[in-house]
Amino acid sequence: MPSRISSSIAVLMLLSMAGFMLYTAWTDSATFDESAHIGAGYSYVTLRDLRLNPEHPPLIKAFAGLTARFADNFRFPSDTDEWRTGVNEQWRVGGKFLYEYGNDADILIFGSRLGPILLTLLLGWFLFRWGTMLLGPALGLLFLFFFAFSPNFVAHGHYVTTDIGATFGAALALFYFLSFLKHPSQRNMLIAGTALGIALLLKFSLLLLVPVLIVGTFAWALLEERQKVRGIVRWFLRLAAIGLIAVLVAWIAYQGLLLNYPHEKQISDAHALLASYNPKIPKAISLWLVETPFFRGLGQYTVGALMNLQRASWGNNAYFLGELSNKGWWYYFPVVYLIKEPLPILIVMAIALIGSFSHLFWYLRLRLSRQPAHSYLEWLRANFDYAVMLLFIAVYWISSMSSPLNIGVRHIFPTLPFLWLLTLRHLKNWVFPALTQPMEFFTFLKFFIISPLKVAFISLLAAWYLIEFLYVAPHFLTYFNEIAGGPRSGHNYVVDSNFDWGQDLKRLARYVKAQGIEKIKVDYFGGGSPRYYLKDRYEPMRADDGPQKGWIAVSASFYQGERARPAAGWDQACCRYHWLDLHAPVTRIGYSIFVFKINEPAL
Repeated sequence: MPSRISSSIAVLMLLSMAGFMLYTAWTDSATFDESAHIGAGYSYVTLRDLRLNPEHPPLIKAFAGLTARFADNFRFPSDTDEWRTGVNEQWRVGGKFLYEYGNDADILIFGSRLGPILLTLLLGWFLFRWGTMLLGPALGLLFLFFFAFSPNFVAHGHYVTTDIGATFGAALALFYFLSFLKHPSQRNMLIAGTALGIALLLKFSLLLLVPVLIVGTFAWALLEERQKVRGIVRWFLRLAAIGLIAVLVAWIAYQGLLLNYPHEKQISDAHALLASYNPKIPKAISLWLVETPFFRGLGQYTVGALMNLQRASWGNNAYFLGELSNKGWWYYFPVVYLIKEPLPILIVMAIALIGSFSHLFWYLRLRLSRQPAHSYLEWLRANFDYAVMLLFIAVYWISSMSSPLNIGVRHIFPTLPFLWLLTLRHLKNWVFPALTQPMEFFTFLKFFIISPLKVAFISLLAAWYLIEFLYVAPHFLTYFNEIAGGPRSGHNYVVDSNFDWGQDLKRLARYVKAQGIEKIKVDYFGGGSPRYYLKDRYEPMRADDGPQKGWIAVSASFYQGERARPAAGWDQACCRYHWLDLHAPVTRIGYSIFVFKINEPAL
């Protein structure tokens, strides 16, 4: 358990994290996904209706809707045709709710973001407690330090999106699953099932926990039962009970949030949303559940899961390393991770990786050669928590890399705390190696001289990490490490939620007002409304309008996407912003919006 001192330091770190997130929650415009998620979450809480945004589970959005409801009693466009008769008109309903119904968009967005901020802070405290249990108070604090001053987690921790929720769900489910395996009481079974149910309500990708729990249960059963069939079956019956509890938790949550969703409307929406889905058997089961009143909550969950699966298989238009494609790249996530993760962490990971290979080599040489089976089981039992973490990382990364849906490093967030835990575990052995021989003079000297030098080296890396965090503030979403040239060069590699998600529109409006610009043509990517913030100064512009003159602002996602080389077989219009290559931007707003002043367009 953490001491009072370590707990106090942890609280100070989380308060610092909260301060940065609250500031950026107020100054950032709505990101692309938030325009749909905020309206959906508010409707879940106030109307008990799940017709919007079914392709994502409701929990994080409902949490955001709850905190928004405390901020003010906002008007919701439930009297519009989009709401009454439309099928999942999340973007139009969300846009009207934020910007066209007389609501204060800034208060509404900020109030909604308080929910994810609270969840992010809760996740930080949970990770600190877990890290302390596994590694001790010092490394538990370092684990929290990685999280609290991560530009990536601070950036996404204040947005109404599902990625922080997915990270929280994965950590919660795996922690209580591992606790249950070690102490298989009925109470722990109930807690593990509830934790898994909460995870399934946070993101559909956490269904990948299911194969991890199955393999983990099988491995633990072999360790405990020594290949006794009856004992192994008993462990799988316990896992089945956990799964049933999780399904019940998700079912009850959905059932409670769709009380006012007319059943006829739900059925017609489900048929429309799954019209193009294949194979037919999962679709038929899902529609049967929706059509059966008692199971309609569970049916709504399956509709969203199938929509999510279909979306992941279809992919999206994405810019990556100068190319535009909708087919995806298998190496997208490894590359983006290596340029979005701060270098100090990558260096520590490299040290840990080298140490782990060295440790494994000597272990195999000295132990497995003598008692292979016994040593293997002994190693697995001693390192079972880390083995399950490694399995989850492998399953999640393989799934992400095989999907053509390449829109951001945020999709692998659930694996990052586990990568850090594995790193810190080996770092502990590197800094303070276990002495397996008598404390002779030279061994004593090596231990008490070299280890402090290693501690000093890690301290320098931690200082570097903090300086990078402060340097990029408050533009955390645009963070890239030195490999990519920092935030000013990140757009050359990737855009979308890695760099430009619409967060700088309010900053553009302030710049336009400060410069006295009467009219500006804007091609904006995001969830904000240029008309709402720029008012009469705004003129809409699109890439296919051709060369323009005057003041022009272009979001990085469009700027790069319309100047990229098309992938092989690309049959859509491209390269429509090549004419901007002849003009240098006057400035960049928060790194993500390019502003030009063009007297005469170059043809």
